[in-house]
Amino acid sequence: GQRLALAFGCLSTLGLLASATGLTYVLRKYERLPRVELSGVLDEEVETGEPENYLIVGVDNAAGLPGSDPVHIGRDPTLHSDTIMILRTDPASRRAALLSLPRDLFVPIPGTGTSRRINIAIEQGGAPLLIRTIGENFGIPIHHYVQVNFAAFRGLVDAIDGVPIYVPRPAR
Repeated sequence: GQRLALAFGCLSTLGLLASATGLTYVLRKYERLPRVELSGVLDEEVETGEPENYLIVGVDNAAGLPGSDPVHIGRDPTLHSDTIMILRTDPASRRAALLSLPRDLFVPIPGTGTSRRINIAIEQGGAPLLIRTIGENFGIPIHHYVQVNFAAFRGLVDAIDGVPIYVPRPAR
């Protein structure tokens, strides 16, 4: 009985140490994520268990990459959004839905009095104007905002240890 209790105690200790190590790793990765200040722009927090909307924007920006990286060639420093998606999660039904907005979709841009492509909103007013444009044109409340550029995308790929690409024939 004592040996069984001792073995269980040792295994429990190892499990707790592994969990603590994993949580520390995740927390350190999370703390390194850059933040975009959007106070007063995002819709109010929802009650626990209510649906939430995440605006996911992929921008054509090489900030954060080394200066020698070939991605910098021919790029200007302005933000160009290539991907605009809204992820809606509904904990009650345990479902998620993804809506992709075409970057060339013509919509009225708030505060300009003109209709232009939706990706112009992030160039002219950053994330706040894009969130306002989506809210006013589609009536979709945005609760969270995620922006991914080339450096962040590279970090995501590195976090999963790369994406293997198999080429069946030799290539240059």
